[in-house]
Amino acid sequence: MKFALNAGHGQKNNGTFDSGAVSKSGFTEASETIEVVNILASYIKSSGHEVLIIQDGDLEDVTNQANDYRADYFISVHCNSASDSSAHGIETFALSSGGQGDKLANAVQSNLVSATNLTNRGVKYSNFWVLRKTNMPAILIEIGFISNQNEESLMKDATWDIKVAKAIYKGISEFTGIQFVEEVSKVADVKDIYLSVRVLDSKADAVIKQIIAMGYATKRLELA
Repeated sequence: MKFALNAGHGQKNNGTFDSGAVSKSGFTEASETIEVVNILASYIKSSGHEVLIIQDGDLEDVTNQANDYRADYFISVHCNSASDSSAHGIETFALSSGGQGDKLANAVQSNLVSATNLTNRGVKYSNFWVLRKTNMPAILIEIGFISNQNEESLMKDATWDIKVAKAIYKGISEFTGIQFVEEVSKVADVKDIYLSVRVLDSKADAVIKQIIAMGYATKRLELA
């Protein structure tokens, strides 16, 4: 089985970088989504299945890559944002009710809510490009509000990213029937190298964008 995993936002063809939503502290949606997707990919690979990771700021490129890959399922991971900083919770989108995407969305949503204890905003339906233009069952997950201070702080925690990725993986496994690997330590083909880079605050966002563009997960930490 083949899975196309889309980490929301990323490098655009015009040379700019689409960071997605940005919190008041400067934490970006693009940095969080690639972190979760990389972990999710490792879980799925540990079950013996193939994965294509896509992080691209051009939506047509995202769906073209997924379709060319001939994925069986498409999962897009995003962070929500709202002008009201009290907005909170998790929601998952499918294109329409009753199809395979809807059923996958419900399996993933229920596992995410159970694992995180965040507010259940439900499964919703939308004509999003990545749901409309993909040739396979597709879902788009909003794993929380980056504009909400509490949920942003959770996203900055590496253990939280593992919890979220594992919950998505569990929902996928329940729906598709792929083997579920319980322990993170059993995830195959994972080699984590942690690199601490200290730069001027004014240059931090630019450095983060460069690292993400190279295909690596990164987070900005405010050190005292």
